Amino acid sequence: MSRLVRHLLPALALSCALGTVQAATWPSLALPPRSQGAPVGEELRVNGLPTRIQRFQSELSVAELLAHYQRLWGAGQPARARPLSQGDWQGVASLQPPFQLVLQVRPAAQGGSEGLLSVANLGDLQRDYIPRGFPTFADTRIVQVTDSQDSGQHSVLVQQSSRAGFVLNVERWRREWQRQGFQLTQEAQMPAGAGQGRGWTAFFDRPGASVEVSVAELTPGGDVAVTVHQLRRSRP
Repeated sequence: MSRLVRHLLPALALSCALGTVQAATWPSLALPPRSQGAPVGEELRVNGLPTRIQRFQSELSVAELLAHYQRLWGAGQPARARPLSQGDWQGVASLQPPFQLVLQVRPAAQGGSEGLLSVANLGDLQRDYIPRGFPTFADTRIVQVTDSQDSGQHSVLVQQSSRAGFVLNVERWRREWQRQGFQLTQEAQMPAGAGQGRGWTAFFDRPGASVEVSVAELTPGGDVAVTVHQLRRSRP
């Protein structure tokens, strides 16, 4: 998953708890005028929330895009189109039960703007979502899970925070994937620097699947951030 798409994910936290909702037809996400885009994944679930995302490049400015979607989603009811702001990103969110629509956009380096459009089905939220068979540990908290299916590949990206320490996390994740039949194909460890903790990245492989693990001390000797990316390839 690209860095651009990851900027959208916190906006999905705007989703509020809804009761059981009947199955509904997904709304289409029309690109703005003078824009080109492409979908991100065929099936995407972010923290248990079914989501569809498009990235796009536009000749329009950020202000023009914000005004366009405020008109489009507000439809005479401005309260339905809420402004968003996160760093250099600006956006609009619209709650249209059971769906939430979100635009996030920022200036593009080459002129115009770049952005993301998403629609999330709040009525199909799976709370405390953990992918089936994913290793969990009592001293580790799952921060975000992105589960996607695209072009015959199943991708699971899990971001975690651990109190267990750097050395234990390196040992446990190396041991865990080898226990599951993966072969360690490459690893690299980065020493601590000024104000920065140690880091470790490793790649594991077995027929039809691969895993990338990144372990990083947030501060020397402190809590550890763990990112695990699993990729399973469909049989031809």
